[in-house]
Amino acid sequence: MSPTYDHLDKPTRKLLAASVKVRIRHIQKDRFIPTRAIHSVLELVDSFVTRPGSIRPRCLALVGEAGSGKSTLMEEIERRYRQSGESGSKLVAYCTLDLHPDVRVSQRALLTALGVPRAVSLCQPRVNGDDLIRRALHELGTRLVIFDEALHLSNLDRSARALVWDWIKWVSTANRVSVVCAGIPGFEQTILQSLNCRPAFRSFDCRAGPLDPPSRSS
Repeated sequence: MSPTYDHLDKPTRKLLAASVKVRIRHIQKDRFIPTRAIHSVLELVDSFVTRPGSIRPRCLALVGEAGSGKSTLMEEIERRYRQSGESGSKLVAYCTLDLHPDVRVSQRALLTALGVPRAVSLCQPRVNGDDLIRRALHELGTRLVIFDEALHLSNLDRSARALVWDWIKWVSTANRVSVVCAGIPGFEQTILQSLNCRPAFRSFDCRAGPLDPPSRSS
């Protein structure tokens, strides 16, 4: 008598009938397996995306050691909302900060993530670049912007870093979008150097959960 495997879902039952080569390839694929802390991040981010427009957007500093899954988590968030959004919309914009992410370079990264042609974004002074960003965020219905590799902000001198944090705050407040910045431990301390950004950000360890607000003495 052959087993029926009725307890398995249809995709899994179909996989059982596949060749050994196909099944091995399926097993070897990368998997996104959320931990309890990751579930908390996903719930928090979902509240960012689904919040009523009248509520002030919130921001998150997501901290984790190298290899802890921060970038994978950010990509998973972008993938989920890309699949669930309406055609022509972009609920979540994901970009990676450059090794030397001054304001102009960070602008270009966000414009690229929003689908603005690089030839256009490279030719615009900052004020026009911000106009392009504002227009794209509005037209795409974007609710969340993710800046990965935020530790690269430490490569800037203090004044340039302060300008970038002020610009990140502008992205959030002027455009009514939430912002998530992700990086290895230490980058969240640079938020302290921006009086404008510090009150807006909550820190969260992608494995351990919420972090206490960083102190000036740390």
